[in-house]
Amino acid sequence: MINDYHIQDGFFRARHLNINEVTDQAIDFMKSKDMSRIWLIVHPFMYLVRCRKLLKNQGFQVLTPKVGKLPFDQKSKQWWTRSLLQLFLYSVWQKFFPSDDF
Repeated sequence: MINDYHIQDGFFRARHLNINEVTDQAIDFMKSKDMSRIWLIVHPFMYLVRCRKLLKNQGFQVLTPKVGKLPFDQKSKQWWTRSLLQLFLYSVWQKFFPSDDF
């Protein structure tokens, strides 16, 4: 599946890619290379559960190594990725007003 957010030659349109879009691109790439087992390294609080579920639903064997603490980005353009508290507040907001931003 190639969409308007497709990365080509290392460039993409300057906009936020949500985790579903990034995972879709990874799935397309891995399927094109006949990959079936992957090492998933993502921020544990923000993406681990969702990415693992999306990948397993597509038939991939997902390995999640322990990589230690991954920090939040204080300078992130997405305010909810700047701290655990902000991520928690955003998660509560998403329960009442769901969107595809995350």
